[in-house]
Amino acid sequence: MLAGLRTFWAGAVNSPFLTLHVTPTSVTVGFAASFLVAAFSLRLAVRGLAKLSPRMLLAGVATAENGFGRSTRRRKAPWVFMVALVLGLGLIGTAVASEAIPQALAFFGAGGALLVGGMAAVSIWMRRRTHGVISRGGPMAMARLGLRNATRNRGRSMMTAGLIASATFVVIAVDASRHGADQSSLEKSGGAGGYQTIVESSVALPFDMGTAGGRENLGLSNETNELLSSATVMALRLKPGDDASCLNLYQVARPRILGATDAFIRRGGFAFQNSIATTDAEKENPWTLLERKFDDGAIPAIGDANTLMWLLKVGLGSDFEMVDDLGVTRRLRIVGMLSGSVIQGELVVSEPSFKRLFPGVSGYGFVMVDSGAPEVGQVIAALEHDLARYGADATSTLDRLNQFRAVENTYMSAFGMLGGIGLLLGSLGLAAVMLRNVLERRGEIALLQAVGFSKSRIALTVLAENGALLGAGLLVGGISALTAVLPHVLSQGISTVRASRGFSPC
Repeated sequence: MLAGLRTFWAGAVNSPFLTLHVTPTSVTVGFAASFLVAAFSLRLAVRGLAKLSPRMLLAGVATAENGFGRSTRRRKAPWVFMVALVLGLGLIGTAVASEAIPQALAFFGAGGALLVGGMAAVSIWMRRRTHGVISRGGPMAMARLGLRNATRNRGRSMMTAGLIASATFVVIAVDASRHGADQSSLEKSGGAGGYQTIVESSVALPFDMGTAGGRENLGLSNETNELLSSATVMALRLKPGDDASCLNLYQVARPRILGATDAFIRRGGFAFQNSIATTDAEKENPWTLLERKFDDGAIPAIGDANTLMWLLKVGLGSDFEMVDDLGVTRRLRIVGMLSGSVIQGELVVSEPSFKRLFPGVSGYGFVMVDSGAPEVGQVIAALEHDLARYGADATSTLDRLNQFRAVENTYMSAFGMLGGIGLLLGSLGLAAVMLRNVLERRGEIALLQAVGFSKSRIALTVLAENGALLGAGLLVGGISALTAVLPHVLSQGISTVRASRGFSPC
């Protein structure tokens, strides 16, 4: 099993070094923590039993709660409900009206607030005092009686409904957050920037494949030239380095650097999470920020938000220090952050800046192709065949994006598994609560049978009682989860929300 888990994670995050790490310290700390939690729980339980009278203990009562007693929680529940509702609606309103809070983050917070508010509403319902008289017989009367029985042991019922609601929230929210690259990612403002193919070569291409003369000097076949006749080809210089994408678990000291040509900058494209743009022209095309000049000599650079935040540990406006080919320490200043882009593992600088940093690097090692043709497979096969002597590896941008997003989906699977376990525990808890309630009310059930109620009617009462707890948990958890993922439901996908509102976890 451990080998399977290691293979699963290694395939997702490109690392074969994940192993089970057990030390005497970790075992001791885990045992001590578990013991303290268990002892504290037992103390609370015994403390509650000590407050009961001998008569109640002899009657088998395990808690002082009943459907008609006073409690300070009765007065707190309405306040909790109102505060949670106001907080949830406030977060949604703020996210819709402005960009002060990332939209996906605000809606997820609103979903959490509504989850708390929903459970407070269930508590209010369980603590109400007035009940109508059940004057008519039939199945509905027995079902109403079962609903009233659900409020007798409020703590037990709230725990069961709360566990089911929380697990439902996690399962729905996590599963809805799964995503993959689709055709919308191929748009110019999408994660692929409008490019369908990426070509990387082990040996730098000596000529610019973006020009007709360059393709001729590279010896591309007539068939390949025909496929690229109406294509937009951007050849970028590449300084090899460490993988700075989500596929790498470790902090990166020497990321790969790309040199963007003037044509690449002018074309624009890709989704930006944030930038330091101030003018209308810069906001329209943040790539022009690469041409900025800083008085302190810092070099403008643009990278994917995942790479910058999680691998390089820098943010917008921060400097990343690196050593150039001459052994001089240079500072790359982050002027823009891409959102969920296909160039996740690289930092991009302008071509003049690239030449100053790495004068010994010649040729083009990174090519992006916007062929506009649906036969991407033909373009990939043709380029790999004609550029085989340079060790070229052509990849679909959709496949590359799905590789990166598989990491996020792997984490989603882990959280979804935890939510599933929680839902299973909630279901088992509900079964245990149902069994205990039946055992505690054997006398009542016997009395109902003695006065003529059939077993099917009594079973309906028990099912209605526990079905109410199950339904309350599913309803509260479902509504809260749907609120949390509402931006994903209403948009083309969660990647669109990230691009427009700045939420991009790795």
